[in-house]
Amino acid sequence: MNERAPWEMFENFNEIVYASDMETYDIIYMNKAARDSFQITEEEYKKQKCYSLISRFSLPCYFCTNPKLKVGEFYEWVYHNPYLKRSFKLKDTMYCYEGRKIRIEIAIDLTLNEQENRSVNEMIRDEVFINSCLTMTHSASTPNESMNFMLQYMGQYKGCKSASIYEIRNNNWLYHTYCWDFENGICPVKAPFQIDFLEYIKEWKRKFVHNEPVILKDMEIIKRKMPEFYSYLAPEGVSCMVFIPLLYNGEISGFLRVDDPPDKKAKNIALVGRMMSHFIVSIIQRRNLVENLEYLSFHDQLTGALNRNALNAHLKKEDKRQKGRGVIYCDVIGLKKVNDMLGHASGDKLIVRAYQTLAGLFPGKVYRVGGDEFIILEDGKEEREFNQTVSQLKKKIRAENISLSIGSAWADGGEVGFEQLFKAADECMYEDKFSYYSQEEPMTGVPRETKRRSYGARSIAEKPQTSFGTFIEKCYFDAESFFQSVALPDAPFYLYCGDLEKNLYYISDNLKDDFNFDDNLVYDFVTHLEIRI
Repeated sequence: MNERAPWEMFENFNEIVYASDMETYDIIYMNKAARDSFQITEEEYKKQKCYSLISRFSLPCYFCTNPKLKVGEFYEWVYHNPYLKRSFKLKDTMYCYEGRKIRIEIAIDLTLNEQENRSVNEMIRDEVFINSCLTMTHSASTPNESMNFMLQYMGQYKGCKSASIYEIRNNNWLYHTYCWDFENGICPVKAPFQIDFLEYIKEWKRKFVHNEPVILKDMEIIKRKMPEFYSYLAPEGVSCMVFIPLLYNGEISGFLRVDDPPDKKAKNIALVGRMMSHFIVSIIQRRNLVENLEYLSFHDQLTGALNRNALNAHLKKEDKRQKGRGVIYCDVIGLKKVNDMLGHASGDKLIVRAYQTLAGLFPGKVYRVGGDEFIILEDGKEEREFNQTVSQLKKKIRAENISLSIGSAWADGGEVGFEQLFKAADECMYEDKFSYYSQEEPMTGVPRETKRRSYGARSIAEKPQTSFGTFIEKCYFDAESFFQSVALPDAPFYLYCGDLEKNLYYISDNLKDDFNFDDNLVYDFVTHLEIRI
């Protein structure tokens, strides 16, 4: 004779009872009261998921209590079932049966209990509020509008003084990102709170990680225990603060702060805020995704500079300029040679270094418009001020030994369009590049243009063969081993050899290690060595 399942004793129980598999959500039992309430037969409910039949959801309930259940203990909560249009006090527990974890839920009808019914009615109103809030929130055009609307809707509906969102970013700094208050509506936010926030709120952390709100009714406590945090929150004239944690992947990502809810409503605010916190985190993640996509659309991935899309967007939305505009056009000299001789990774480093130099003088104004080309827009400057800025740039690249051709052009007000300015700066840049290649190389005395034309023109076969060359060609000779054997690690001298025309050098291991070079093959070695010395 098979042993009866423990839930079968509830078959004639007056209250609704059902059992479901906690892993698959399959309903495995419903007593008579449950079958009658949902108007379903014994054969029909066994084909259903609990969330589908009980709550009419297509996915597991976001408020499912399965993670909170333990064997031998009951978890109690209240739920209004919109399908049955009745409110229940629920008692849930876990039972292990035939190797499966089974959820058993007993539902006690609250409609006949006046005292609890008032609580239920308030919960129903809150549920209507949350549904209305989410409907309006998702109709907003941007995540920021959604968040501002949610705070405003919550503050006005619950009669609070203010509501704010704080987020934890960048090594646990606290950022005040959204704010609404009763008198001013959407308000400006504060600067970041420069402190390890999670370390600072040890007393709250245990509650926060379990998604439990913190209600403060004595401002002197927080003022005494956390004076810096109190000063940042600035709760002047506030008698009660409710803090609801925002959790993302189980980690504390920030909190919702609500000030001065109506008398005896703090717990209700905490409950509603706790339910809303999931949607707040969802909006924040949607905002972060949008911002990341916008960043990728308007920034160069190698350097972080603004790109052509950003330049076009800036030019489209600009108003008529009352003052002048200057355009600086920069081109990295020798990029192809570096790519050919040292590889594209070294070429990328050269591009990044050039950008960092430009960005140091022109933060937020540098656009990468080609492989080795950058444009800088200087709006609202007089001609004299603009020319001084260009002179500063030329001094800086000389000081940092960065090879850039620079061209610039300036025009007053809206007299000349960007395309004309760009063309003038481009022509000026090519004049600067021609001047550079016309100069003699300091070490060789050969004009750079001659060196550039002759680069790679001669083959080794055209050079006269020497005795040493014949020896290397005919006999076994490891030139690198010979070179490094002379330059021993503890030797009091360093060795290097180089091609002055190509400005490419091979350096000994002890020279590479002692002066922190990345490789034995170094382009423009003499300059880099001078910088290190």
